[in-house]
Amino acid sequence: MVKAVEEHNFTDEISCPATFSPPKEINLEEVAADVCADMVNATLDPNNSYAIVPSKTGVTFDRVLAQSMYDSAAAGQEIIVPLTVAQPDVTTEDLQTKLFRDTLASYYTYAGGTEARLQNISKAAASCSGTILLPGESFSYNQTLGERTLERGYQKAGAYSYNEVIEEIGGGICQVSSTIFSAVLYTELAVDERNNHSMPVSYLPQGMDAAVSWGSLDFVFRNTYDYPVKLNVSFDGYTIGVEILGTKEDGHYIDIRLDQLDSYSAKTTRLVYDSNGSLISEELIAYSNYQNPNEKKNTEDQEQTTETETETENGDNSGEYTNNNENSETAAGETGGNDGTGDGTGDDDSDRYWEVVEDPYGDSIGDQVDLYGDAPDYTYGGTYDTEAYWE
Repeated sequence: MVKAVEEHNFTDEISCPATFSPPKEINLEEVAADVCADMVNATLDPNNSYAIVPSKTGVTFDRVLAQSMYDSAAAGQEIIVPLTVAQPDVTTEDLQTKLFRDTLASYYTYAGGTEARLQNISKAAASCSGTILLPGESFSYNQTLGERTLERGYQKAGAYSYNEVIEEIGGGICQVSSTIFSAVLYTELAVDERNNHSMPVSYLPQGMDAAVSWGSLDFVFRNTYDYPVKLNVSFDGYTIGVEILGTKEDGHYIDIRLDQLDSYSAKTTRLVYDSNGSLISEELIAYSNYQNPNEKKNTEDQEQTTETETETENGDNSGEYTNNNENSETAAGETGGNDGTGDGTGDDDSDRYWEVVEDPYGDSIGDQVDLYGDAPDYTYGGTYDTEAYWE
C-alpha cells in the first residue's frame, strides 16, 4: 500500500488483511489500586515535631457489582461503576482550627516536704509536661518518667511501704501521678491502670490518689477522643498544676462521685452528663482500700509500753530503750480527717484544689482544708495487702 501511494498508483486494487481479537480483559483489582483510597483523619506526626499530617478522603467501589456490570455489557458498551466516598471525621482544616482548643480538665494540689521531695516532684512534673497523645494512644507514668535512680537526678524522700513511711529514691512523685489522675477523672479519657496507696495521702481525698512503683504499679490512661490531647504539668515549688488540653465537641460535663464504704475504703465513679444536664453514663473507675495508719503506731506503742514496764520491773530504768521507728511520732501527729472534695473554680468546675495544713513528710496523713467550704464529709474503710512501696 505504501509503495502504491509513493508511485501515485491509485487505480490498482490493493488487498489489506485484517486481524480480529477480543477486547482486553479488565483487571478490577488493578483498577481499584488506581482509584480506591482509605479514609484518613488528619493527625500529628510524632516523628516530625508533631507536624500536621493532612486528611484523605476515602474512595471505594463494589467489586462484585462492577464485575457483574462488565460481564453483562455488550461489545463497545460503556459502563459506569458507582463510587463510595467517605469523608474524614477530622479534616486538615478541623485539626488546624481545633487542636488543643479546649481545656478538658485541670487539677491542683499543694506540695510540701523536704527539698529532696520537692526536687523529685519538680523532675517528675517536667518529664510529664508537654506529652501529646494521639487518638487511641496511652500514657504510662512509669514509661514517661523512667526508672527513678540517683544517677538520673532523683533523691531519697518520704514514701509509703505497706503502712510505713520510709525514705525511698523518688519519694514524692506519687503526688504528681495522683494529681494527673485527679484531672483525668474529670475527662472522658479511659483509665486503664490505677492503684491506691497503702494508706491515705494528705494531699487528696481517698479514691483520687494514684500510687506508682517502678517495675510493679503504674498509672496508665488512654486517649478516647477523636482529637489529640496534651498534658501540661507545672510545679512552682508549692503547687502542682495539671491541665489537659484537647477538643470538646459534644458539650459533655463530667462529675465525680466518691462513695463512702467504711472507715478506710472508697468507690470512685465518673458521671457524664450531656449539655442539657441529663446523665449519659455512670462509670465505675476504682475501688480504693487503705490501711488504718494508726494500727501500726498503736501496736508499736503497746510494744514499747510492755518493754518499758518489763525493764522497770527488772530494775533497769536507765533509758537505754529507744523507739527505732523514726516516723512513729510524725505518723501519729499527722493523722487527721478528710473533709471531702474541693470545689472547682473554672467555668465547668474542672479546677480543683486541696490544701495540706501540716504534713512534714509530704506523703503522710495530714489534715485537709476545703478551700471553698462546700465539700461533703467522707469517711472510708477497708484493707490493702501488698509489699510494694509507693514513691
